[in-house]
Amino acid sequence: MAGALSYTRLGRQEDPSFTIKSMIVQASWPGATVEEMTNQVTDRIERKLQELDTLDFTKSYTTSGQTTVFVNLKDDTPGRDIRDIWVQVRNKVNDIRADFPASVQGPFFNDQFGDVFGNIYALTADGLSFRQLRDYAEQARAQILKLPGAGKVELLGVQDEVVHLNFSTRHIAGLGIDQQAVLTSLQQQNAVAPSGVVQAGPETGEPQGERPVHLGRKPARRQHPGQRPLLPAEPTSPPSRAAMSIRRSRCSASTASRRSASPSA
Repeated sequence: MAGALSYTRLGRQEDPSFTIKSMIVQASWPGATVEEMTNQVTDRIERKLQELDTLDFTKSYTTSGQTTVFVNLKDDTPGRDIRDIWVQVRNKVNDIRADFPASVQGPFFNDQFGDVFGNIYALTADGLSFRQLRDYAEQARAQILKLPGAGKVELLGVQDEVVHLNFSTRHIAGLGIDQQAVLTSLQQQNAVAPSGVVQAGPETGEPQGERPVHLGRKPARRQHPGQRPLLPAEPTSPPSRAAMSIRRSRCSASTASRRSASPSA
């Protein structure tokens, strides 16, 4: 009798919650080779994570300019301590952020492995570019998020666009400029700088919010003789396509993977 009564009161859930004891740490370094990424970023992250008492092993995948480190905890780690351990992982990796090269982006952390996807849709189209197909996928994602009960929608298989600039050494030398001048001019097209100090009558003060000023445009305001301009001179326009060729492609790189166990393993 007691067993039959207990059976009717058993908890039932379509997608039960469970604790996954794995975490992903990612970092990017544009332009770095696989060896540079491994020595300067991946090794330092894995050595720092070995200080965790609950660490079982780490597994890393390193490509040109990108590294992914999987952090796996021991099986006997209590589920109630997982959240605090992930905070420790973030703190330890952030402690060595200053040791990374200046152009390293990240690290970024992902411990949301408990999300369950109920439906997976594939989008294919003939005659459309990857950019157009991604735009349609973004529109579908926005519409799905409006449905009641939809909590999370992710796009898988998205390929980032890459623009290649191939310089002609002969044409660049004929124009009297170098490659660095071209890159500097391109970087300044969308540069933003603080607007400076506002002076109204006898009172001078800093504005509450900084108004963006595009350096690629000439400021429309008067300047008194001898007054130092707040903005630099308008950058030189980049050379014509006769001096360079522009080509678009998709990201592709070689990959290196490995697995490292904790010292106590």
